[in-house]
Amino acid sequence: MINRLEKGLNTISDAEGKVNILQTQIKEDEPRLEKLDKDLTAKNIDLKATLEETNKKTEEVTEKTKIQEAEVATLNEIKKSIEFDKQDCEKSKAEALELANKFKDSEIKEVAGYASPSEHIMSLLK
Repeated sequence: MINRLEKGLNTISDAEGKVNILQTQIKEDEPRLEKLDKDLTAKNIDLKATLEETNKKTEEVTEKTKIQEAEVATLNEIKKSIEFDKQDCEKSKAEALELANKFKDSEIKEVAGYASPSEHIMSLLK
């Protein structure tokens, strides 16, 4: 039994020695750990500021994107309207050319004569 007690005391003594060594190491490392803690805290603050700035820029870009999408939609509507007007103009042009081709040379010469009417016709128009 004494042997067991001595063995237990030796184990406790060894453990106490190891604890003392660990406490010494912790005390030696404490300034370095405190500096690391301060550095990490500062970096964390910087990262939070950067994150806030990034989030703000993301919101701005998102808002600008929404505005641009609305502008694109408006431009697409204008483009559709222009294409419709273009088709309508082309149809009118084709109809006008078809009518113009039906005129005879004599009719064209007669109408061209209206550009400089005689004095008698001018006095009637007044």
